[in-house]
Amino acid sequence: MKVLLNLVSSDASFDKSAVTDWVQQYMAQHTSDSCTIITPQLLPLELPNIEQAITKPPENNSAFYFWKKLNLEPMVRKQDCDLVITWELLRQGASARQVLVISPVSPVILNHSGKKRRVPLRQLDKVKDQCKQIVVFSELERKWITQNYPHLAGLVYVIYRIPSLDSKCLDFDERELFKEKYADGNEFFIAPDDIGLETLTVLLKGFTGFKKWQKSNMKLLLSYASEDEGMSIKKLLEHYRFNDSIKLISKENEDFSKVLASSYAAILPEKYDSNFDFLFAAFQSQVPVLIPEGSIYSEVAGDAALVYASNEKEFITKVFLQIFKEEGERNRMIKSGTEEMDKWNSYNPSRKFFNNH
Repeated sequence: MKVLLNLVSSDASFDKSAVTDWVQQYMAQHTSDSCTIITPQLLPLELPNIEQAITKPPENNSAFYFWKKLNLEPMVRKQDCDLVITWELLRQGASARQVLVISPVSPVILNHSGKKRRVPLRQLDKVKDQCKQIVVFSELERKWITQNYPHLAGLVYVIYRIPSLDSKCLDFDERELFKEKYADGNEFFIAPDDIGLETLTVLLKGFTGFKKWQKSNMKLLLSYASEDEGMSIKKLLEHYRFNDSIKLISKENEDFSKVLASSYAAILPEKYDSNFDFLFAAFQSQVPVLIPEGSIYSEVAGDAALVYASNEKEFITKVFLQIFKEEGERNRMIKSGTEEMDKWNSYNPSRKFFNNH
């Protein structure tokens, strides 16, 4: 089978790493098959049956306008592809069947926010005969698409982004070492990167309530993925009352996984986010997880996460206090997280992805 994986789209912000990993795993096991990856930057892949075609927009050209001018159909014909996996349907169609990957949760977010329809939704409008499958990363997304695009119901299927991780539980001395280094020797909650400004503001207000009720030295570590995101968080914290109780850490920090493993609990406040790497790293490290009710994480977390009612400051304060005070509940969650991780270890997203084609 000849596969073409297109990582170029009109919105360069979408995380395409999961699908790239699935393709790499498949090609490693099926050496007689081949794959061409159209990518804006060189990827660290060393398999002989994977070829990379670097297609990078000019410095002064946005991803959107670059995509509009890009025509991949000649490359598809030249490669004589059996399957095209793409984050945006090829503009002029293709002889090969296409698998459209919709970026995690963006349709769901837009449906709730009332914002202007963006690329993911327009892609669904354009689905025609050449589209073989539509891949989403949650049941929540699948339901949304089938409700709003009933004629596509038979094309949509869910593949969870279950990561391959090597996180581990730290012993007492190791935890104390990282607590000293990143939280002044105190216990701390930790949150992932890419939290929206509104949600982050509510999270900080909820933490303020916790600090008022619980006179402790507990810290809150906020992660960031880019310098711009880090600067935005610092700006938000300039007038925050408990500024000295907030610590920042880059997601790229070499200690990040160990810092997560040293935390008292992890909170994932974005209801429609899909940071499954962070979630399962917490489970694997025996760190309790806090999530809002009805979030995408509830689909894979089972009973292993402590669920709070909604992203309002009162409920965040309450869940912080609950996990802080109830040691028995915390231990139960740690045990459940380990069991949940064991259950998902046998889940092979690469096999599920290609078995459908």
